[in-house]
Amino acid sequence: MFTVQSSTDTHVVAVEQALDAPPLELQFRSHRILTLLFATCVCVELSFVALDYWVNYSRGVEAGPIRRLFNITREDGLASWFAITQTVLLALTLWALWLITRRAGARWTSRGWLALAALFTYMAMDDGATIHERIGSTLKSSGSGEAASWSPSYGWQVIFVPVFAVMGAFMLGFLWRQLRGGRQRLAVVLALGAMALAVALDFFEGLKPDHPWNLHTALAQRWDFANFARTQFDQTEYATLLHFGKSLEETLEMLAITLLWTAILSHSMRVGRDVRVRFISD
Repeated sequence: MFTVQSSTDTHVVAVEQALDAPPLELQFRSHRILTLLFATCVCVELSFVALDYWVNYSRGVEAGPIRRLFNITREDGLASWFAITQTVLLALTLWALWLITRRAGARWTSRGWLALAALFTYMAMDDGATIHERIGSTLKSSGSGEAASWSPSYGWQVIFVPVFAVMGAFMLGFLWRQLRGGRQRLAVVLALGAMALAVALDFFEGLKPDHPWNLHTALAQRWDFANFARTQFDQTEYATLLHFGKSLEETLEMLAITLLWTAILSHSMRVGRDVRVRFISD
């Protein structure tokens, strides 16, 4: 038999062994665990930015495959793996909250957690398979999506951004009611703000270089760092700004998931303090 017990500040895991053997107890403070988890995730994310700068873009390593491994903007690099893993863990936490509230009989609350669990499950799938980019590119190239065809940036934004905006508004309202702590609510607001800023950066990234709204072109014309970009990266000003704009976008997305996950994990530790999970052999 396996028993899990939790309290507000301290979580106890007791493994009951055979017959009358005393249980083995492992104790830890939830606040310390959450603080360590948040700090670790942020340090890892900043490390990806530094590795992308020194190893990849500054060509600290000549081997192309190694540089691509640390390229924060690629879908097949270490940063992408970390982002997907975080999103999966957030989705699993939300599924656990759905199960807890469903068993408690809180029908409408459980449906809210179910909606968020489904959303982040899809986001994890999307990050791994680049679903929205593929759908947007298909509609824009085929001409079957009129809205996507006139979009000056990526076609997927016209289709998916309104859906994400609605879900973001729902998430803010729902989590504001569910999360009691001021720090948890602040984390949600910061996370949604980071996601919105990442979408805005992605919009500028998709514009053609000569488009009047292109932020990277405007900054390249305003700031003269051509010698630095050529010496340090062997790239133009525009290419350098474009790359690090993407780097900032990916970092904001990872930070947003970190904020959401730690806030919701803290909430799950509170509402699940009386939950016991038992595995009984047949």
